[in-house]
Amino acid sequence: MNDVDEDDVMVLALENPLGQLVRSGPLTFRPRMGKEEFHRFLLRNADYKIERDKNGYVTIYPPMTYDSGFTKVSPSPI
Repeated sequence: MNDVDEDDVMVLALENPLGQLVRSGPLTFRPRMGKEEFHRFLLRNADYKIERDKNGYVTIYPPMTYDSGFTKVSPSPI
């Protein structure tokens, strides 16, 4: 059971719009930022797993939650 209210989700999204972008899954893009800018970006978004590859592409993963990794499946009859 998730105790997060819809209003709380909207407040969080307004505080950090990045949450809305990665809501449905990882986001990959190639920003124009140097090492120092990227480091500040990481510090401002510490709740997210953020990686930059050798070609400069950044992938942002949504934060892990209690429900992460669980899917709703129906038991199959034997």
